[in-house]
Parts: sequence; C-alpha cells; structure tokens
Amino acid sequence: MKNNQKGFMVVIIGIVVAVVLAGGAYVYLENKKDYSSTIEIQQIVNSDNNITGTIKEDKRVTVQSGLDNGSFGHDVTGDVRINEPSKDFETYTNNQYGLRLDYPSIFAAIKNGTGFLLVLENKSEDFPNNSVRNKITVSVMSSKGTKSVNEYLAQYPIINGNTNKPFSFTERKLGSNTFYYTQTERFEGTLSFRYLILKGNNIFDFSSISEGVAWTDPNLDVENDSTHSYLKGILTTLWISL
Repeated sequence: MKNNQKGFMVVIIGIVVAVVLAGGAYVYLENKKDYSSTIEIQQIVNSDNNITGTIKEDKRVTVQSGLDNGSFGHDVTGDVRINEPSKDFETYTNNQYGLRLDYPSIFAAIKNGTGFLLVLENKSEDFPNNSVRNKITVSVMSSKGTKSVNEYLAQYPIINGNTNKPFSFTERKLGSNTFYYTQTERFEGTLSFRYLILKGNNIFDFSSISEGVAWTDPNLDVENDSTHSYLKGILTTLWISL
C-alpha cells in the first residue's frame, strides 16, 4: 500500500514538473518571437530633408475605437498594449523631444516645411477644394524660462487677431496630462482649437482645424466637432519623457 502511495506521488510530482517546464518554454518562445514583420516604420521628413519624427504602425495592437475612453493604443504610462492585430492607428515618435502619440489611421502625416513637428490631415473627408483638409498640427516653442503655461501666457500672451486681446485658456485634463486650451477661430466655416502643455523647457502646441463648419449655427456643438474630438482622443495617448 505504501509503495502504491509513493508511486502515485511520483506521478503527481512528474506531472507538475512537466506543466511548469512547458509553461516556461512557452514564455521563452514568445519572448524570442521576431515581431519585426508586424512593425512598419515611416520617417517624417520636412522640405529640407531633415527627419522630424517617425511613424510606427504596430499591427498587433488593438485600438480602443471610442473617443470617450480616450485610448488609441497606449495606457497612461505610455506602454504599448499588445492585443489582437489591428491597423486602426499609427504611432508618431519624436526622439528629439521625447514625444510619442497615437492617432487614427484615417489621418495621414504629410511632409511640411512650416515649422511644425507633425501635420495630420484627415484623408477620409473630401471637400470641393482638394487642397482643403481637416487637420491636426503639433508644434513646439521654448518656454523662455517660465515654469507653467499660465506664467508663459502672462508674459507672452497669444493675441486674438479679431479682437486684439489675449486668448483666454482653460485647464483641461486629458489622459495623464493637464493642458490649457482655447477656441482660436470660428469664422467663415473654420473652427479651430489650441491645446498647450509645458514639459521641460518647451511648450508643446496641439491644434485642431476643421473646415466646412456651420459656424453661424447657434446650436453648433464645438466640443463634438469631429476634428476637435479626434484631437482630444489623441492627446489622451500623449507621452513626453522630458
């Protein structure tokens, strides 16, 4: 009887050891997989042939498609979540400024020499004038020694060209970052917003520009304007390492 019990225990121990070894082998093989074929890298080059950033598309990452949850593939720490294959978003990275963000693939990153880090044009919308596109821009400027966006705006106000008065900015938290935003234009079919954030010695400036807007409509919901909504969603994925 004792010999049977010992034999039974040996079998059980052997099964447990086999399961542990199999699990360890699976984890090892997963970590050794070559995912290079799932990553597509595209450099953003301006008119002077200088590389201003890179676009990375990871086909393994699932986009949380709704703007309400504010996620296009990164959690608030900036770590990429590896889920099911998807081509719904791309990732822009700028190593010079330690900046990374996700944006829907309906936007195209265009070449530019206008001083922007990044210009995104919505390629899913057509206008009678082919040169017109709803767009999102990203630029950066020196904080000039100021320690907050409010301090910067107090010393270097951004002037409204229609009123010759400084724009008034409001604090808004998106994702893990706090921005200061304002509506900069609502005129002749154009609606635009700017979002500012200070990181390190720089002010990062994100803008949404919508065309063909019913700007005279008193019931226009500017918060839910499509380009503005996309910008807010994109900003929830923003990661700046400075």
